[in-house]
Amino acid sequence: MGKYLRKFSGTLVALVIFAVLLGGVLYYDSQKKAAEAPEALKVFHGVKPDDILSIKITYPDGAVSLEKTDGKWYAAADGKKRRADSEAVDNLLKDLTEMEADKVVSTEETGLDEFGFVESKREFTVVTGDLDYPIIIGDRSPVGSGIYIYDLGEGRVILVKDHYLWGILNGSPEGFRDRKLAGFDKGAVDRIVVRAGIFSVELRKENGRWVQSGAESPRPIDQKKVDELLSSFAGLEASDFVDDEPKALGEYGLEQPTVEAGFFGEGVSETVFFGKRKDEDNFYVKTSSGEEVYTVPKEHFGILPKNLDQIAVSK
Repeated sequence: MGKYLRKFSGTLVALVIFAVLLGGVLYYDSQKKAAEAPEALKVFHGVKPDDILSIKITYPDGAVSLEKTDGKWYAAADGKKRRADSEAVDNLLKDLTEMEADKVVSTEETGLDEFGFVESKREFTVVTGDLDYPIIIGDRSPVGSGIYIYDLGEGRVILVKDHYLWGILNGSPEGFRDRKLAGFDKGAVDRIVVRAGIFSVELRKENGRWVQSGAESPRPIDQKKVDELLSSFAGLEASDFVDDEPKALGEYGLEQPTVEAGFFGEGVSETVFFGKRKDEDNFYVKTSSGEEVYTVPKEHFGILPKNLDQIAVSK
């Protein structure tokens, strides 16, 4: 029995040594293959998001130029320059700088119509401090989820995954425009004024609590309702851009607004004016910062008190 155990233990040691050696060989082989694997070909090689100064995009129905000025992005279209949606721009920058070529299909200047470039109405140019990178977007690949693009600078037809171009393919001249109408820190607000028809109420923050101001017999204010009101308007966004240069505000019910809500405090002075209802889900609005007319979801109108009972503590 002892002799058998000695023989078995010797075999076990040999198996362990073999397993260790085999594992080492396999690991070395995998590392060697990884080192030998060709590096993914970036379409915009060496370009980082911070390197990009502008992106010029042409659509079938218009064009937009995204431009960085003093570290902030703007969307220029139809001769007007407006704030750009920073999240949309950041996502686009990330996609473009990470874009990899699945395959360089051709470097020939002939046969470009085969990939949909001749009749394409979608193109873009990435502009850095050193170079411009003009790209034409062609057809989708008949197989898989790729799209053909033509790199005009290098004269290459490249197949790329369509998700890299999502921001451009699904965008529009107005799609990159910042929809934020109010962007204040609700913690900085210490005064709120709401007017709705003949009703008006002024709220002030005193010792961390909201109180009714200017009333002979002020009522206790529902703190939760005020917080919900501030949350609703602190990040107010337009559901649509209606009219940048309205000739008659009365057309939207904004010559004599039905409701207005003003928010004031250190570094905060913003008022939102509500006009008439556009449809079942939206109201026309403008802000104190300009004459442009937008629409916002009806929930923002609904949360504003139209009488004191709707903001005060129940009796």
